[in-house]
Amino acid sequence: MISYLIRSELDEITENLVTDYVENLLKLFSVLELVNTGYSSSKFKTFLFGLNIKLVDRNISLEDIKNEINNHINKEWNREEIETEVRNYTKNLLLLLNEYLACSKKGKNLFYL
Repeated sequence: MISYLIRSELDEITENLVTDYVENLLKLFSVLELVNTGYSSSKFKTFLFGLNIKLVDRNISLEDIKNEINNHINKEWNREEIETEVRNYTKNLLLLLNEYLACSKKGKNLFYL
């Protein structure tokens, strides 16, 4: 996150800017939670190292970064398999994430409903 923010002046950093970027990273880390692949695999760690280099480049837009994350997910994992993993998911982490995102969209704080 700091790699992305360091390229901006302090007064340019808004909640929307941070949220937009973080929500795309959440997609990638949600896949990590679902699939049977470790964080140190090339599908994650190597990709994140490459992404980190691009994050500090002011010439690369947030839209380009979002597209790169989405393209990486689509290239490395099968959509149907991910959907199956979501349906069979029994842990609490993604449930909490889902509740957080739902509350955020409704303008509510998950922990202070």
